[in-house]
Amino acid sequence: MYRKGVSPLIAVVLLIAFTLAIGGFLSSWLQELVHSQADTATENSDAGCIYATFNAEDATYNASGNNKLIFDIVSTGTRDISIKQITITAINMSRLAYTSPANFTGTITAGDEVGIVLNIDTAIIPNISRIRIIPYDCPQNADEIKRDEITIYN
Repeated sequence: MYRKGVSPLIAVVLLIAFTLAIGGFLSSWLQELVHSQADTATENSDAGCIYATFNAEDATYNASGNNKLIFDIVSTGTRDISIKQITITAINMSRLAYTSPANFTGTITAGDEVGIVLNIDTAIIPNISRIRIIPYDCPQNADEIKRDEITIYN
């Protein structure tokens, strides 16, 4: 009687080959995961960032007036802050980015408050979902003003 199937030697060789291939893929993936986690930890470990905190508040928009969105950035930490970018995100996820607001350049000194003025088209205001303020040195300390926090005057 003839037996059909794979010889035990070939089966062992195939099993070892599959095991090594899967191990290689897992090793590569795990190595990438460790590197990305280490990079994230390094970015977030700037000890000075715990002192570079701020709040964005008092957002107002005068629809019948000058079409300016005005809000304050209050430095609540003990480290000076430089603003990298102010991003306005609409409900449809389109974005407007202001890298240097017209009335503000430079640094917010620790403990100070600065008023920011942005010229905004009236068609954009009803569609805003959030305003995000991102600092240079500590982008993980970004703050947001949500749609319901903006007071609109008509």
